[in-house]
Amino acid sequence: MKHFKSIALSLSLCCALCLAHSARAARISVKQTSLMTIDQYLGTLDGVGETLLVSPDCQHIALVVKSDQQMGWQVDGKTPKYFSDLGPGQWSPDSQHFAYSIPDGSNWRMLIDGKPDNAFDAVGFPLWSPDSSALAYIAHQRGKSLIIYGKQKSQPFESVSHLQYNADGTSLAAIVRREGKDSLWLDGQIKITADEISDFTWSKTGNHFAFAARNGNAWTVHHDDSTGKAVEEVQLLTLSPDGQHVAYVATISGGTIVQLNSPAPRSSNSKSLLLIADEKTLDTQNNPGFTYTGIVYSPDSKRLAWTAGYFGQVVIPNPVAESQVAAMKPSGMHVFIDGKAGPGYTNVSAPVWSADSAHLAYGAVQISQNDIKKYMVVDGKPSVAYHDITQPVWNPQASTLAFATVPETSENKSIVINDGKSSAEYDTASDLLFSADGKYFSYLALDSKGVFAAINGQESPHFDGFLGNTKSSFDTSGHLHAIALKGTKVFHVEFSLGEK
Repeated sequence: MKHFKSIALSLSLCCALCLAHSARAARISVKQTSLMTIDQYLGTLDGVGETLLVSPDCQHIALVVKSDQQMGWQVDGKTPKYFSDLGPGQWSPDSQHFAYSIPDGSNWRMLIDGKPDNAFDAVGFPLWSPDSSALAYIAHQRGKSLIIYGKQKSQPFESVSHLQYNADGTSLAAIVRREGKDSLWLDGQIKITADEISDFTWSKTGNHFAFAARNGNAWTVHHDDSTGKAVEEVQLLTLSPDGQHVAYVATISGGTIVQLNSPAPRSSNSKSLLLIADEKTLDTQNNPGFTYTGIVYSPDSKRLAWTAGYFGQVVIPNPVAESQVAAMKPSGMHVFIDGKAGPGYTNVSAPVWSADSAHLAYGAVQISQNDIKKYMVVDGKPSVAYHDITQPVWNPQASTLAFATVPETSENKSIVINDGKSSAEYDTASDLLFSADGKYFSYLALDSKGVFAAINGQESPHFDGFLGNTKSSFDTSGHLHAIALKGTKVFHVEFSLGEK
């Protein structure tokens, strides 16, 4: 059976996704800017990660180049400074600034637009504020960890994790550890301390946050200034986009929980899973083998979906009454939309809401004996069966859906379906994208001649591969950008859809 995957070129550390071309004449114009030769492409490096970074606006390129035994970040083709070692780089959200870390003797420094910051024993990943006005990172000095933000630095801690700006960049948070306990550090102040803190997250809009905290044997969920009920374990903590709602899965044993400094909990073989939203229990399950695998709020934060059910066979406790066995038999995995269960399948993928919050789509797998079928399920209704499918992609401005498939009639060919319309057959197809205004739809494909990009059904010239972790992206004008390989040369290419 064929499955979707990236096609790797037979070059060291070169990750190239490849796709296909039909007999129609290409109507896409291509602007090429030479970057380097393929022997200079390093792919990924330990401590650096991806060595080819395109700015968010698609107009600037930073890449690691090597010279003898040294390497450096080359930005927009300018001759870089070379070092014996190198740290990860990051473009600012406005694409105007670039930061990365460098060694300086036995120390490390963060370089911000080429200007060195203070020296430390080690520095972490650069984190830009959403408005690109400030940079924060974790530094290590004399066995302690500090938060560096702008011209300020925090007190030393045993460790620092989950460093995050809120949506508008007005607040910076982290989880810090001191004296054997975790604390929420917020804008330079310690706010909450517990034995352990996990899953800190900001809302996508506004200034709301949520996290789980443990004191003794009890976990509680904190949502802004409110604290939830005590439970044994917290999983899948999810904050709505507007930050007004929080959902999670809790585990309780025997229906009781012991708080900090209380006697040890009584022994119990009975455990229950509770799906909780805004501290109200939406669902309770205590059957062995049952699991929740995801919680997803709609973009408008008004609807809730989750995936739950049984993977494979359920472990039946022994002894157990015959009357209990029937109730414990697996019924598959389901996606619940507003509390209503969809059809059961052997497995389901993470559901994806449409931008208007009106529709939900996900992939489903049904295994029966030696037969495997896959479906695209939209609002609970399955498509025809396929050999394989990709994750669904919604048009951000309309309730139209796109995905790539391997039809049952052809196990070795792929087609792309957008708004119910099928493309030509390709050897494989992937990297499906809509432009922000929803006017353009693109994907990458492979045939016997090489790889190409398709925009609104029109196809570009062929290349030998596309490089980088992010294969392609649209700019604000609707032009598609990618890093392409042709022969031994690597180019930054800009695809523009011409007039028909």
